[in-house]
Amino acid sequence: ILALQRLCLILGLGEDVATRIAAGLTAAMHEDDPDAPLLPTRFAQLRWFGIDDDTLARLQPYATLLPEVTAINVNTAPREVLAAVIAGLDLGGAERLLQRRARAPYKSSDEFKAELPQGIPEPAASTLAVGSKYFEVIGRLRLDERVFEERSIVVRHAERGGAVVAILRERRSIPPGTLP
Repeated sequence: ILALQRLCLILGLGEDVATRIAAGLTAAMHEDDPDAPLLPTRFAQLRWFGIDDDTLARLQPYATLLPEVTAINVNTAPREVLAAVIAGLDLGGAERLLQRRARAPYKSSDEFKAELPQGIPEPAASTLAVGSKYFEVIGRLRLDERVFEERSIVVRHAERGGAVVAILRERRSIPPGTLP
């Protein structure tokens, strides 16, 4: 919750956004409560907790919903996420870590932690990783003037010989003239 609050502040969103999301998700996880809200499986479903579309659009490049607690991949996380997850790290310090990783990816969490600015408390081991098992895949297809986009979240199962399975698929049609 603290990392989500810091991320919302970095993005210029109110702390109440993180509080509403956390409260909604916590309530939804109480499956034995008949009044519990449904557990969102798609990011856009955070609207159920009173989060407006503009806020979701600003938050979505930095967060996603996954079915389990997952460490942040320090080799792919944006600076805003690193600054949110590591207490005391500002955007400038996070940018320096990104510049360092551009030269060579971190090989271990310990190597990454050794690069943290002096005085930053060491993050919990479970919050950082140098790899991922979840990935976002985005594909686009153009047919004449129409563009279709599919966004998938996939998971690689080490226990199944590295099989990759899609856990979420979202498709949408993009209006002509709206792509950069």
